[in-house]
Amino acid sequence: MSFLSIGIRMEEIMNFNFKKLPPFKWFVLQNFPFIEADFDSITYYQLLCKVVEYLNKVIDENNVIGEQTENLTNAFNELQDYVNHYFDNLDIQEEINNKLDEMAESGQLTDIIAQYLQLAGLLVFENVEQLKNATNLTNGSIAKTMGFYNMEDNGSAYYKIRTITNTDIINNINLFALTNEPTLVAELMNINDEIILEQMGAKGDGTTDDSEILQIAVDNYKTIKFTNGKNYLLETGIEFKNNIIEGNNATITLSQNIIGRNILGHQNFIFYFDNNTDVIMRNLNIELENTVNNTRLVSNEYVLFEDRTNNLILENVNTNINATNTDGIELDILWTRKGNVTYKNSTIKSFSNSSTGIGGVLWLTLYDKSINANFENLEIHHKGRDELTACWTSNESTNLLDLIANFTNCKFYKYSGAFTQGLLFSNYDNNTSKSIITNYNNCYVYTDNTFMPNVMGGDSSSNSYKQMVFNNCKFDLMINTYSQIIASQFCQIIVRNCEFNLPNTMQDIVLTRYSNAKNGDIRIQNSIFNVNYGIVCCNGLNGFLEISNNRFNIYTTGHYFTLQNANVYTENSVVYIKNNYFSDVIIINPSSDILTNFVLYYIEMNLFARGNTLPINASSKCKLYFNKNTFLADYITIKFNGLVYDAYCYYNGGIIRDTDNNIITGRSAIASHGGHGTNVNSNSQIVFY
Repeated sequence: MSFLSIGIRMEEIMNFNFKKLPPFKWFVLQNFPFIEADFDSITYYQLLCKVVEYLNKVIDENNVIGEQTENLTNAFNELQDYVNHYFDNLDIQEEINNKLDEMAESGQLTDIIAQYLQLAGLLVFENVEQLKNATNLTNGSIAKTMGFYNMEDNGSAYYKIRTITNTDIINNINLFALTNEPTLVAELMNINDEIILEQMGAKGDGTTDDSEILQIAVDNYKTIKFTNGKNYLLETGIEFKNNIIEGNNATITLSQNIIGRNILGHQNFIFYFDNNTDVIMRNLNIELENTVNNTRLVSNEYVLFEDRTNNLILENVNTNINATNTDGIELDILWTRKGNVTYKNSTIKSFSNSSTGIGGVLWLTLYDKSINANFENLEIHHKGRDELTACWTSNESTNLLDLIANFTNCKFYKYSGAFTQGLLFSNYDNNTSKSIITNYNNCYVYTDNTFMPNVMGGDSSSNSYKQMVFNNCKFDLMINTYSQIIASQFCQIIVRNCEFNLPNTMQDIVLTRYSNAKNGDIRIQNSIFNVNYGIVCCNGLNGFLEISNNRFNIYTTGHYFTLQNANVYTENSVVYIKNNYFSDVIIINPSSDILTNFVLYYIEMNLFARGNTLPINASSKCKLYFNKNTFLADYITIKFNGLVYDAYCYYNGGIIRDTDNNIITGRSAIASHGGHGTNVNSNSQIVFY
């Protein structure tokens, strides 16, 4: 049993004025601080009785038997009888006090306790260097330092003195050689399986490499504590196991020449969370200011957090990666390959001005176990090549797995650098998953005026189930040229209750695109689009497109909402346009290729605010159903233009209103084949019903 196990009152010891204590009372305070706090109001005799009482209790609790018990009991009974005899007969308390002071100073009291309990007294030193040079330590001693380098540097710790073994490695971090006792070492004690990095010699000054200390800490303790306000420099990556990292709002600065962990031949990992473990990291700031030409960072893809745990929680873990050199770095922030991950209440900044670019931000890749990911209250600022979020499957995976990711109340900011276009959010599968489902709720997305975003994309070469849902999200896309919002292949993408603002566009945006894609399913519902130029919607082979209950505001006159199919991959597709508000009429541009099967368009119960012509351009094998739409125009003309083959337009007059929203009576839609009627084959018809 150790005196440490009963709970030393560290705060009272640290605040006590040691200099006023005589030797015996100082001895008791060092070894038995829990016995009495007010040392000025108690006599030596009373203190000694309390010590004896406690030691008798120790003997009872530990069930010490045989000769050891008898010797210990007799020794202290004799000592107490000696004191009682002097008090009862000689009445010379001063002499007794002097005797106890002498025994405390000489170490005699310590030896008595140590000899029979096989535990030396607690010896206190100012720092580790003083401990290493001590002359009064024996095997089994317990020592305490008031700091690692200096008193009160937050490195105060307890050490066990023991015999050195053949396997001991003296690292001067948690194991020290004793200068005057070559057969003994001082070993940092593991108390409650937690450690403060300063107790192992970490400086946290931003210039001294603390990598080795942090790695030894995570290898030997469950809970690792950083110190508030300090800055810990890392030259090499760290491999975590079952750890709790308490950052206390400290900062980790990554060296510009940092060497990552290379695990199983994979990329260089700066923080590697080991297989099948549970890791919690919170209240920590991580920074990299890369201003040098680091060919290692350029030539190898780095990952800040490589996650292969069963459970990973990152909370209030903020990153600031700023690469301003010519060649830049390629660094992904989080790469989760399996298990459960939660990342919340954090700010992530990842910038590069280079031609190489910086990697993605949040990557989820199915490896050998399903993934359940939750991202909450993140603010992400990213300049670089790859996606903000990417959910996909690895070629290394051989099992059919599930990936579910939820993004809630997150803010995404994307800026252009050397890369001026790219995909923001993606789902991708290569035949190795059962399902990939991602949900974005109450999120905000911003891109600057030179970045051309492909906002969301679902792609695959398999028939596994993939779904991407954006709900109650706002998009401010400042681009002034081309932009593509949704692309789908073998994936369902749902946009619901969202707002899209593109005030600077000088080209039509592509709202939906399936180019060369198959089996896409896109549904846009209850959303608002404020666009400077026109909007183009495309569909694909066996595709399904629903656009319902939306409002489309196009602010430049002469630009429209266009339904368009670009190639042969449009057949067997179905398009529903229902209950929308359009600031102008729409244009239908079905495929000009010869199709085998019909493309179906259902345009129902929409409101068109201006325009008087519904042009149907260069089409083949399409059927268009116009039903009960409302037009704010004097008249409506339906036109077939260009090369038209086997196109059918079925029109149910609907309601025509004037610009004051009054219903115009006595008017009906006027059918016309336009200026290229000679190229409209006999099978093409406009039917009113």
